[in-house]
Amino acid sequence: MYVCKLGLEVLYEGECREKGHCSSICCPEDYVPVCAGDSTSPLITFNNTCELEKHNCLEGTDLTVLWEGACDSPSTCPKVCSADYKPVCAKDCDNHMLTFSNLCMLESYNCCHEKSK
Repeated sequence: MYVCKLGLEVLYEGECREKGHCSSICCPEDYVPVCAGDSTSPLITFNNTCELEKHNCLEGTDLTVLWEGACDSPSTCPKVCSADYKPVCAKDCDNHMLTFSNLCMLESYNCCHEKSK
């Protein structure tokens, strides 16, 4: 019996596109801003997720949506968190338990939802 263990990972949301065909991506004019970034670049506001995907394709970047809405100043939340898996369990005011990949992810969640630790 053949078992395939490719270990695929998501590159971006949407259909796969061949390299070099980025300029043909047509995005809607809908203004549903998202703030995107990674651990090495400044935060950038995109008009919508399609514009972010087109940017990633054209620039060869791997920016991800950090939160819905425009990026404000660098002092606003959330900060870019590492992918380190050091899980933390948190409880909200309704006693619902949530697991976060690490403390930074929890702090970003709290900041975006205006809740304290």
